[in-house]
Amino acid sequence: MEGTHHGPEINSPTMFVEIGSTEEYWKRQDAAQAIAQLVWEGLGLGGGDDIGNWNRNNDKKKVLLGLGGGHYVPRHMDIVLKEDSVWVGHLLSGYSLPMEDPKQANEGKEVGGTWKQAIKVSYDATCAAFPGGEILAHLDQKLLFQNERVVKLTLFIRPSQAYFHKGLFEV
Repeated sequence: MEGTHHGPEINSPTMFVEIGSTEEYWKRQDAAQAIAQLVWEGLGLGGGDDIGNWNRNNDKKKVLLGLGGGHYVPRHMDIVLKEDSVWVGHLLSGYSLPMEDPKQANEGKEVGGTWKQAIKVSYDATCAAFPGGEILAHLDQKLLFQNERVVKLTLFIRPSQAYFHKGLFEV
């Protein structure tokens, strides 16, 4: 998995798939075929049932909104691999949560930047994609060492009705 970096402004179901991160991997037809087959079968296009289709029966299921971490969001990925029935909403890498307004960088003012907008738009898009789901905000634990960021994120997230979780769905 990778953090959201092509949206969340896209309003139709979309999936970006990358095969590796170098030209050597991009040319691999076997990898492209394997991914295409998984998508084909997962969508039920091969005649079988589709997999992972959100519907009314999924009300109150957990939906992850990941905050922080690197481009490949490893700690959010840990949750997806270890927990049953966890759906994945937007995953915002740390670089997607800018907490400095360049105009205020050395003025000692309150934390600025566009992090609030990034979280709000991602939260709203996740709610729209998973109606009735229980949106769980997971903060990458590396951010826990940056106290001011954690306080700001926590104060912003709680009023939005998302649940704040520090670890693998532990309060």
